[in-house]
Amino acid sequence: MAVEDLDYFDIDLQGQLDENGALRVLGNAEAVQNALIMWIVSIRGEILRRPGKGGYVTQWLHKPMSQDRAESIRDAIANGLAEDFPLTVRIRSISVTPQFEKSSYRIQLIAWIPALRQNSDLDLNVNSLTSEVIDNNEE
Repeated sequence: MAVEDLDYFDIDLQGQLDENGALRVLGNAEAVQNALIMWIVSIRGEILRRPGKGGYVTQWLHKPMSQDRAESIRDAIANGLAEDFPLTVRIRSISVTPQFEKSSYRIQLIAWIPALRQNSDLDLNVNSLTSEVIDNNEE
């Protein structure tokens, strides 16, 4: 795939190689999906040339798990995407579900990519950094 023929391109975040032994290049919807995953798991200050950005999800992972926390993560993702990807993606749907037994949050996101006229679907689990759970009625 020729990079100059793509609207969006990125390098595979898992470091997979293509048939020539070079890092695999992702194009269009796959590249946007890759960028969204990296953005979701970023830490504040990791975004190049934007030191105050990033950490939309990771800021919540050190805190006890709860349904309210899942809603805070969902809101942070929605607000962050509106700020950081205003022209690239539009949220079609987003849900964040705590998986208490796995100490993780399941993030499901369907984003519309206007330039490509197609969706990018994400379904990923992000581990909590604590196994502590709180009842929403106690917060």
